[in-house]
Amino acid sequence: MMNKNFNNLDTYRTCKNGQYELLPFNFNKFQNQYILTNLVGDYIFLDSDNLNLLIKHKLQADSEVYNSLKAKFFLCDSNNKIGALNLLSLRYRTKKYNRSFFTGLHIFVVSLRCNHSCPYCQVSRQNVTNSRFDMTKEIADKGIDFAFMSPNPQIKIEFQGGESMLNFDLIKYITESVIKKNESYNKSVEFVIATNLSFLDDEILDYCKKYNILISTSLDGPKDLH
Repeated sequence: MMNKNFNNLDTYRTCKNGQYELLPFNFNKFQNQYILTNLVGDYIFLDSDNLNLLIKHKLQADSEVYNSLKAKFFLCDSNNKIGALNLLSLRYRTKKYNRSFFTGLHIFVVSLRCNHSCPYCQVSRQNVTNSRFDMTKEIADKGIDFAFMSPNPQIKIEFQGGESMLNFDLIKYITESVIKKNESYNKSVEFVIATNLSFLDDEILDYCKKYNILISTSLDGPKDLH
């Protein structure tokens, strides 16, 4: 038995005079207004009067609200129906594209050690001399195997810490192992090292240049916070 709280589906399609159709959206109360969101992340705020007019197909086509809703894919009319649906479906497909290939980003936390004690850091930072929290080659091998299980044709290997360069020998091991393994997979592989730069030297720079490894760093807050 149909729940009487729900209108018939035709209610949300073309109104009797053929003025416009509603496209899929959600809405929630927000303070004294309603926020409407659609499938591709567009949003608009409406008061209760305009929301009721929208749902009842009584918005005037020359109103500012109507044009805003039309531009943001909450409704379409005979003037743009095919184009609006095609563009909305294209945007939705683009938004969900990465899900077809699963993730391409694989993070290797090669060490929890760090020479800094930044108060904002989320890592369970360990002392520079406490190497028992470094990633082992055995764990790295399992991580590499897992990364290549991804159907994504593009893989990014990102080395993080702690300070990742404190275990640079493992970074070299993972990099060369990935390149060797990729001979069988032929994926597009990118390497990134997240670092505070304090251990960067010519030897590391030469290695990064040789294997096209990118460097990621940041300056977070004022000097006294570092």
